[in-house]
Amino acid sequence: MIRRAVWTLAAACAVLACVALYGAVSSLSAGRVTKLVALQPPGQMAPTAKPLTGGINVNTASVQELMTLPGIGPVTAKHIVEAREVSPFYYPEDLKAVRGIGDKRLEQIRPFILVP
Repeated sequence: MIRRAVWTLAAACAVLACVALYGAVSSLSAGRVTKLVALQPPGQMAPTAKPLTGGINVNTASVQELMTLPGIGPVTAKHIVEAREVSPFYYPEDLKAVRGIGDKRLEQIRPFILVP
């Protein structure tokens, strides 16, 4: 019984690894370096956040659209808009230059953003 449970768990992990790998390969083949597979439990996503089916383009989104991202309030959204006016974002990591966005915040919003 325990052996069967272990094999089932191992099979589930293998499937998740394949899904994550497929998402990474798909994002590279599409010419974008965005994460296509968000492996977060549904309870941890912000209720207003949009899945990556369309995503939010951080170079063109309004302050209100940016505020729908998890953990982004009006002040940080305004900082994003001000920063992109100086220089557009080319990679998701470019957002770490914005005041209020560090490694943790970037990982929260990465599944929901598009950076051309």
